[in-house]
Parts: sequence; structure tokens; C-alpha cells
Amino acid sequence: MTSLLSLGRRQQFSKCWILALLLATVPCALNSQDSESEWVHDNYGAILDSVMPLKPQAGQYVTFRTYHVLFKERTEYYFRIGNDPKPSGPGLDELSAHARMPENTSIHDQLVSLDHSGPGNNPTTIASKLTILKFDATAKGCPGIGSQFRAFQNLRLEMPRFDVIVLDPQVYEFRIQTGEGDMDLSLTNEKSPIVRWALETRRLLESCRVSLQHQSRK
Repeated sequence: MTSLLSLGRRQQFSKCWILALLLATVPCALNSQDSESEWVHDNYGAILDSVMPLKPQAGQYVTFRTYHVLFKERTEYYFRIGNDPKPSGPGLDELSAHARMPENTSIHDQLVSLDHSGPGNNPTTIASKLTILKFDATAKGCPGIGSQFRAFQNLRLEMPRFDVIVLDPQVYEFRIQTGEGDMDLSLTNEKSPIVRWALETRRLLESCRVSLQHQSRK
């Protein structure tokens, strides 16, 4: 009888010890997750600027970038359409477009899944590990680029309204650089003429990308 009681106490002690160990590891796991989330939150903007840059550069172009403030699983998208500087010598190159988008998984969710704790894992090195789909084309290879670029110059910009508040929006960012002046915009209204133009241009570039891929496989 005594041995049975002793055995029962040992089993109860073992269960209590295992439970205590599990409870002790839960805060560590939560702290690790919190640390990862904080790292992504602090570095997401800088990494987005690295792989989808809006910053000024030489040339004349329209740059577009979109992402969602709340639903980070939605994939980001970026394009630049216009005239890059010539690789050698003064002047501008022919009309072209450059599109970037994450492959399968959003940049944000890729960042969450990557290890940030290794030595030298700064935002620049982490950005190099992202899987980004790249597409570059000239107006000769994708004729619709020319018509979209001309259509942009005929747009009439509607000013954002002061009496509208959008919570957790899809953000549409623009950087416009011309010989006459520059403009930076951040909008949330998908019905805005410039946003509709950008979404149409995105569909055109995606169609060109798929078409050129099929041609290259023949």
C-alpha cells in the first residue's frame, strides 16, 4: 500500500514538473514571437523601399507601389514606367517599364518566416533573401506601355476629400518625376483616376509578362 502511495506521489510530482516546465517555456516562445513581430514592424518600410524604391533617381518616369496596411498577406506590387538615363552618355533611354512583385507570398509574410537573429542579418541582407518576381520590358516588346504612358499625361487629378476617413486601407503610392517638376502622392481611393490608371497599367504589364514568357518557351 505504501509503495503504491509512493508511486502515485512520484507520478504526480512528475506531472507537476512537466507542467511547470511547459509553463516556463511558453513565455519564452511568446517573447520570441513578439521579438520577431517587432523586428518585422520596425524594418518592413525600409525593406519595402529597398526592393520597391520610390526614392528620386535620374530619368523621367511614373513609379507606383501598393500594399495593404492591415492585411499583410496581400501581395505588394510595384512598377516604374518612363525613360531611364542612357547607360552611357547623356540623354534618356527609350520608353520602358520595370515591375516587381513577391512570388507567391507577400514581402511581409516572407519577412516573418525568415530568421533575423543570425550575425549580420540587417535589413539589407534580409532583403536579398526575399523571393521577388522581376519583369522589365521596352515599348517595343510590350506596345501597350506607350499608350499607357501617354494616357497618364492626360489624367486629371481629383483632390482627396477632407470628410472621408478610411480605416486600414489599401495604399497606392506614386512618385512622378518630369522635366517640369516632381510629385509624390499617397492615396487610398481606388476610384481615383490615377489609381485606376495604375491598376490598368498593372494588368497590362502582367499580360505582357505572361505573353513574353510563353514566347520564350517556344
